[in-house]
Amino acid sequence: VTIPNLGATHGGSGRINIWRVGWEMVKANPVIGVGLQNFPARFEQYTEAAGLSGAYGIYPGRDPHNIFLAVWAELGIIGLTIFAGFLWHIFKKLYYYRFNSSGVLGLLLFFFLVIFGLSGTLLYKKPFWIGLSLATVIPIVAQNERD
Repeated sequence: VTIPNLGATHGGSGRINIWRVGWEMVKANPVIGVGLQNFPARFEQYTEAAGLSGAYGIYPGRDPHNIFLAVWAELGIIGLTIFAGFLWHIFKKLYYYRFNSSGVLGLLLFFFLVIFGLSGTLLYKKPFWIGLSLATVIPIVAQNERD
């Protein structure tokens, strides 16, 4: 997927189409979403609303391929606000330790997970939460060892 054809209905493993279906979920359930981990279960229901039945990359049970869209579609604006606040809190803690090497490592790991989350969904997988935990804990432990 390139910038000029971002609106295309093919490419990116069907991500653009998947995101369109996700947006239909958000529009239909903006406050509380479709329920935790229900994006795949409710995916087919919203393909017609998005006008994408039978389109490239569209088949039942698709993963949202974006952690922010996943949270917004599944938990609504309430869940998205809490999730964004959680990530902001972690970022602020990591930013405090930015001047030591462990802090830089933590920030890099944090940014990797967030940027990866723009095109993948690891929310319900242990590596995402282990990585986020390590990103948060490494600089704090390193600082405590120095003190």
